Amino acid sequence: MRAAVLVLVAACNGDDQLKVINDPPTAAILSPIDGETLIAGAPILIEATISDDITANDELGLVWTSSVDGSLRGEEARDGSNVSLLVTRGLTVGSHTLSLQVTDEEGEQGEATRAVELVPNAGPVVELLEPQEDDAFDAGTPVTVVAQITDDLDVIDDLTLIWSSSLAGQLNGEPQVNGNVVSLYLEDGLEEGTHALELVAYDTLGAEGADTVQPVFSLGNEPPVIDLYTPLAEEQLDNRENLHISGAFLDDRTDPGSITLSWTGTAASILTTETWPTHPDSSGGVDVWLRLDGCDNNASFNEFILDLQATDAEGAFSTLTRRFYLRCDN
Repeated sequence: MRAAVLVLVAACNGDDQLKVINDPPTAAILSPIDGETLIAGAPILIEATISDDITANDELGLVWTSSVDGSLRGEEARDGSNVSLLVTRGLTVGSHTLSLQVTDEEGEQGEATRAVELVPNAGPVVELLEPQEDDAFDAGTPVTVVAQITDDLDVIDDLTLIWSSSLAGQLNGEPQVNGNVVSLYLEDGLEEGTHALELVAYDTLGAEGADTVQPVFSLGNEPPVIDLYTPLAEEQLDNRENLHISGAFLDDRTDPGSITLSWTGTAASILTTETWPTHPDSSGGVDVWLRLDGCDNNASFNEFILDLQATDAEGAFSTLTRRFYLRCDN
């Protein structure tokens, strides 16, 4: 409360009189700040200070208004010279001038205003970070779904999150939040198939955002597929100075050029200066001619066994045994 001003007035009859000069109340809006952008429909807290020279602060009349929405209703609080109004229904979209009018016991008034901009609620922005599109997993093994969420209105803890799979339905678990990143650990993983994983986030006003990825869950890491073209099984190769090795190798997870090839068996002994190919090319093919330096001249065909093992980057392997006959001419 401010001090009242007393003025000594001299009357014509010689009697001096005291007259109290009543200044109007004062008010200042502290928040929101001038020019602030707010979300339409969201609760808004208006905070201000008030004072008057003759009327106690808790007896001052307060009227809260908006130039767009008119009289404002909400939860009003007073603490000495500090007052506030929580507008629970929010305000409509547009440029508003918020006003606080203060009236003392003699009808004197003071006013404070604040200009704010109310914009539509855009809703949460959701981005699934892990797993990524076409990532491969073993079915039934643990997997963690990770997302980044930003929202102008709410923090992640206040959002409603719905995790789902196109094959398994709604996914249950306890999300872990770290800043604007949230994760869901699926201890039992997911069933075999291509899942469309989706996260939908709803803010406290009901606006939503979503993102979807399609990882693949298989029954396990399959070993490479071997298709050896030459030599053929039981083939008789006559008077050859070179051995033609050709084939194709494919794997469900490993790039073809990263498959490791191992050649053993009696056929491996017929090369002394050449090197057996250790990897397919980038398309998964092998097509080489290897000079025969360890093959003895013989009028008859000699039996050779070629044992081939193809191993992918995760250690899964497949084998193939090929028997062929060779009569050397070198």
